[in-house]
Amino acid sequence: MTLPGLTQAELLHAPWDDVAFSYVIALIFVLLALAATALAVFTARGRGGASPRTLWSRWLTWAVLAPLFAVTVFSGLLPVALLMAVFALETTREWGVLLGLPHAHRVLLAVYSVLAVGLALFGASALLATIPLLLLAAMLQPVLRADTRRGMRDLAFGALGFAYLPLLLSYGVLMVRDIPNGAAVLFATGAAASASDIGAYIAGKTIGRRRLAPTLSPNKTMGGLLGNVLGALLAVILLLPTLPGATPLTVILLSLVIAFGSVWGDLFSSALKRESGVKDAGTWLPGFGGLLDRVDSFILAVPLVYYAVWLADVLSIAEV
Repeated sequence: MTLPGLTQAELLHAPWDDVAFSYVIALIFVLLALAATALAVFTARGRGGASPRTLWSRWLTWAVLAPLFAVTVFSGLLPVALLMAVFALETTREWGVLLGLPHAHRVLLAVYSVLAVGLALFGASALLATIPLLLLAAMLQPVLRADTRRGMRDLAFGALGFAYLPLLLSYGVLMVRDIPNGAAVLFATGAAASASDIGAYIAGKTIGRRRLAPTLSPNKTMGGLLGNVLGALLAVILLLPTLPGATPLTVILLSLVIAFGSVWGDLFSSALKRESGVKDAGTWLPGFGGLLDRVDSFILAVPLVYYAVWLADVLSIAEV
């Protein structure tokens, strides 16, 4: 099977066919070993900011997810689309539960999740051109149900759920499809978003004093914000061998964009959970909660990086 403008190799190939894959896998296992050593030291001293069981659960979750994410991202466009579809299906399920959406709305969100990711395989035009049609279909719900009590509310949250989750996650497919060396850029985005969260956690526990958003997320601090930027910067620097042609300015701008997306996504997720009166979006991932709790930073970072790269290309063409 092929898609217009794409070769069979672009759609599916062995991950080790990508020259960046070996470096990425080696880096993952080195970092996991270092993290395990640090955890053993900190938990033995009764430090770390959380219970040892929670911290080790988080490490185990990363030990499974990080290699799986790498293998998927470097295996071609179809595996990336499958991964984004799984992310979209689970996060929209958690979204529907948190906001108490009716069963019909949850089914539509699941259908839209698969449809959006599938359309992204054909490019940004195919993905974005269908949004008005999807909105029209969604607007039938309050009419057919004749719901004058919650119809508009459920429609609004359902439409927001589609725009926030399947639509933005589909940019992971567009990134691999349309950006040169897109698989490495997508992996760097995911890794830097995660490192940004970790950096914020560490900095917040050590130098965090002034609260960043006391109403939305009391644990977020200005010190943690610095950790967001430093964590993203460190991840991008470590992944420089997979990003040929990256200049120091590129590294800084990419780190800032990802850190900004990570903070934005985390605070938006916090606003959602405050609205719903819950601490976690679910129980899908040990040590973290729901999948939405884990990928909220990634969801915002991906489209921001996609458009940042697109804008950089446009500006470089204009200069020529």
